Amino acid sequence: MITDKMENDIHSENMVENQFQHIPFSYQQKDIDSCVLTNAIPKSGTYLINRIVECLGYWENTEVQINYDFYYTFPAHGEAGIFECLSSSSLKKLLNGQLVAAHLPYSKDLEKVIEDVSSARRIKHIFLYRDPRDIFVSYTRYVTYSLSYIRTPKSRAKQKFMQQNFSNDEDRLTYIIQEKKDEYSVGKEDTYNIKYDFLKYEPWLHSQYTYAIKFEELYVELLEVKEKGEFGDVFTKLFDYLEIDVSKIDPIKFYNRVYERSFTASGEKNKIAQYKHYFKECHYEMLDNSYFRRILDLVGYEWSGTVKNNFLNFLNKQIYF
Repeated sequence: MITDKMENDIHSENMVENQFQHIPFSYQQKDIDSCVLTNAIPKSGTYLINRIVECLGYWENTEVQINYDFYYTFPAHGEAGIFECLSSSSLKKLLNGQLVAAHLPYSKDLEKVIEDVSSARRIKHIFLYRDPRDIFVSYTRYVTYSLSYIRTPKSRAKQKFMQQNFSNDEDRLTYIIQEKKDEYSVGKEDTYNIKYDFLKYEPWLHSQYTYAIKFEELYVELLEVKEKGEFGDVFTKLFDYLEIDVSKIDPIKFYNRVYERSFTASGEKNKIAQYKHYFKECHYEMLDNSYFRRILDLVGYEWSGTVKNNFLNFLNKQIYF
């Protein structure tokens, strides 16, 4: 486990208070009367959808990621900046002609900011969601191996811990699942909690100010763009929401600019139902409870365990009834 000293070292990193909350992230913007917020639970494809929108060419990428009470700035090279700022205030720094990434659970304040339209800001909010089990796998591999992760003192400490304290990915995954079961994340960098935070994102699926897309559907159709040379329903509807003329986009050129070109691209080809290749019996057992099954149900995924796990559940139901 991470020691008390490591926790103190991690949380003592420089977090600069943002004294300019009403100044835009940037004054560089394209000539269009909308701006785009690409939002997701961490490791749900935040930067895939961000790259997709960026490659359309209608919005300037601010290279900012908004979180609950702070935001990151991600320069092309070097250290990420971290600035304290409530998410509703951060969102007001976005201007038409700009694009921003985010990890933002639902709140009425945020929805109100998105709802309010002005000559300076008309937000198009895209929310991408993914099978939570694949999120655990992706997050484990990301924090352990990705160079794009280590942009802050805390992330470097976390990656060092993951690499040096476990001998295999099975144990790393076990640690991450347990961490996400125990940790309550509001106000913390790069964390989320299974029970609370997943449920806090779910209301975006029902908000009239959100365009929600399932990661699996988006990714499958992206691969089909290369094979078929045309956009399918998922992309067509996305472009329609963004008010973009799909006939002006070359599908193959678009695919080549998007696929594995995002900020956090992993190079791993099989991104759907990854958990079936990584989960062991212990991982299914850690998640086999009522609240995790409720989360899966709310976001449209079905529970599936090992043969042993499913058989034991079947026996328990027979005994109960």
